[in-house]
Amino acid sequence: MTVLRFILATLVTIALLYVLDHRVQVGENTLPPLGKFFSPQHGFWLNAEPVGVRQTQREITFNHLDGDVSVIFDDQMVPHIYAKNDRDAAFAQGYVSAMLRLFQMDLSTRAPLGRLSEILGERTLEYDLGQRRKGIPEAAERLAASWQSDPVVQPLLQAFTDGVNAWISDLDSRQYPLEFKLLDFQPEPWTFIKSAGFIMAMNETLARTAHDIPLSNAYQIVGPEEFAFLYPWKNPHDIPVIPDTTEVYPAHLQSAASIPDQQWGYQDWLPESDAGIGSNNWAISPVKTRDHLTMLCNDPHLALTLPSIWLEMQITTPQNSSYGVAFPALLGVSIGFNKNAAWGFTNAGHDVMDWYSIHWTDSQKTTYLLDGKETKAVLRQEIVHVRGREVPVVDTVRFTVWGPVPNLKAGTSGADLAMHWLPLLDIDNKMALAFSQINQAKTVDQWLAPLQSYDAPMQNALFATATGDIALRVSGKLPIRNGTDGRLIQDGSQSSVGWTGYVQDQDNPWVINPIQGYIASANQQSTDSTYPFPYYGIFEDWRGRYLNQQLSSKDSLTIEDMMALQADNTSLFAVEALPLYTSLLNSSSLSDSQKTMLNSLNQWKGKYDALNTMPLLFELWHGQIDSLTWDELYAARDSIPVEIPEEWRLLDLIKMTPENHWFDLQSTSKIESAADIVTLAFKRAMTAFTILSSEGKGSWSTFKSTDIMHLARIPAFSAMDLELGGNRFALNAITSTNGPSWRMIVELGPENRAFGIYPGGQSGNPGSPYYRNFLSTWQKGEYRSLRIRSKEEAEEEGHLLTLTMKKQ
Repeated sequence: MTVLRFILATLVTIALLYVLDHRVQVGENTLPPLGKFFSPQHGFWLNAEPVGVRQTQREITFNHLDGDVSVIFDDQMVPHIYAKNDRDAAFAQGYVSAMLRLFQMDLSTRAPLGRLSEILGERTLEYDLGQRRKGIPEAAERLAASWQSDPVVQPLLQAFTDGVNAWISDLDSRQYPLEFKLLDFQPEPWTFIKSAGFIMAMNETLARTAHDIPLSNAYQIVGPEEFAFLYPWKNPHDIPVIPDTTEVYPAHLQSAASIPDQQWGYQDWLPESDAGIGSNNWAISPVKTRDHLTMLCNDPHLALTLPSIWLEMQITTPQNSSYGVAFPALLGVSIGFNKNAAWGFTNAGHDVMDWYSIHWTDSQKTTYLLDGKETKAVLRQEIVHVRGREVPVVDTVRFTVWGPVPNLKAGTSGADLAMHWLPLLDIDNKMALAFSQINQAKTVDQWLAPLQSYDAPMQNALFATATGDIALRVSGKLPIRNGTDGRLIQDGSQSSVGWTGYVQDQDNPWVINPIQGYIASANQQSTDSTYPFPYYGIFEDWRGRYLNQQLSSKDSLTIEDMMALQADNTSLFAVEALPLYTSLLNSSSLSDSQKTMLNSLNQWKGKYDALNTMPLLFELWHGQIDSLTWDELYAARDSIPVEIPEEWRLLDLIKMTPENHWFDLQSTSKIESAADIVTLAFKRAMTAFTILSSEGKGSWSTFKSTDIMHLARIPAFSAMDLELGGNRFALNAITSTNGPSWRMIVELGPENRAFGIYPGGQSGNPGSPYYRNFLSTWQKGEYRSLRIRSKEEAEEEGHLLTLTMKKQ
């Protein structure tokens, strides 16, 4: 018995030692080596940070610097960088970005480059293969190589890279960010390819607006005439970003593209971009403000994450001081202000991705037809290392004259699709410095100069000066298509259907000091019909109009007015749709309880406030009207991707032709009208609303259920089920996952006044008091004061830490 006990004890000890020293799979989750993770000397305990501790000077010596640099972290952990030149400032920015957000920088560049499986294993393999097959690593490598050979870009980007690596090289395993310990991997050196990978990630988020495949299938289903009616290029009700182009651009150059006579239907496609991705920005000239000062406002709507996509900072050199938010992986302040001007961006939404059918001529799919000749595809081998596998996964990506072929069909029959995407083409390598150069702009001309090398993603770049100028430029390369409708799949066997070039820089849409006294951008279409270059994209139909209505109807505007606008939960779509729906509703067929709810709904003003129940009832009603009207298209969607007409087209159809055949349900023998659809939809919506209310999900906030997830999707590090209003059609465009990732308001004058907030905190460490300390302020629609401080002011005011970086 004693021997048996000894053997059992030995086996238990061996098993325990194994668990303590190895990763263990538990269901779908993998635990880190528990001994190391819980170790008092190396584990997660060391990542806890006390609240309110004030630290003194810390002096560090580096051989990368030209002179001494001071970094003063204020009482909210915002770094204020003071350097003697741009190169030293770039080094310091890289250093503090890594210090505060190293895991975020690592993960946000692994993802676009298809390298997640190295740390996460099998669960991300298909994602990684998809990134490789889209050609993103290949494009990032080319971009990084061009930076290395550029005498202007290389020194600054190298300084940023050296700064990141200086922080990494000083770490030992005890100091690794918590996620590295939890996922059991080590930080690796920063490279130019990582910075290029992050730029490609932003392109994927903001420039992947093509709906070619679902639109092509819709074309097949409805035919050319109905397609032109249901899916027009432009919304005639929209108020464009650029008010009027007739005075600026000569009306010549290119006629509108025609729709091809036939297209092909496809089932494999890349997911469309998130409908919640977008932004608002606007600038107001002194003639419309109470204090006769220029104002600029910006709130980019992106995926809400912890840590935030943004890192707040000040960068000061003898030539300039800028303040705002930066992407941790990129150089410069992306959205912010200096002492003379402010700048911001919104997504332009232009379609810069076209798809071409590839007709292979061999069973191995290595040769394809182009202009009647066989053309060899370029084959690139991709090696994906997968944690837990001894042998890496090897994949072959095919590149055609159009671009990569992301999804190969099984077998040899049929055509595959090649992706012709602007960011995969040759991007101007000066783009790496665009933000840092904009940071120094004092005049419109100085701001315009770096935008000439800004290729992608296409953005509405906004600028305002303390001297009273306001300007906006739609920046990025705008393709010129050779008489083809780039919304639909093109025949890749004919080179004549390719892009013939790009709109010249001087012809990109832009405006300065318009007569109306303001510029408003909310992802709506860029120009009116007088702009001579055809373009299309995914444009927002409601926020832009609402913003224009609010700004045009008021004068003597104040900062407080701007704060109220950024937090405005009003949906213009709901305001316009509700009375239209109600006018057609057969109320005599409703029950007393349904009539009571209809009366409450009619008193609602279209505001998507968090605790209001009417937004939910309206959304359920509209959703039913949409699905019943387009029942044929939704039925086809069960087997192939099909584009559904936009909301404005549905409202016009109800208003102008309520007897249109699209309102006839395929599942009944009766011929329905819009009134029948609206009435049936309301009854169905009431049933769903009653069920949701009984489950405690009757308010808009509980139904929408906004989560701000940790980057690694770890619930304990996330902020879940936040009580928030907003809607994708409201200026406060908060959805379940997306929303205003940074709100900024700047009033420019003799003494600038600026306010900003983002949902998170400066630290990427979940154990830090500065991880999410801004969240409640953002949630309440409040702001923090932003101010450029001199070094002396920063030293005198309360601060947490001062780093003195000395030249070795």
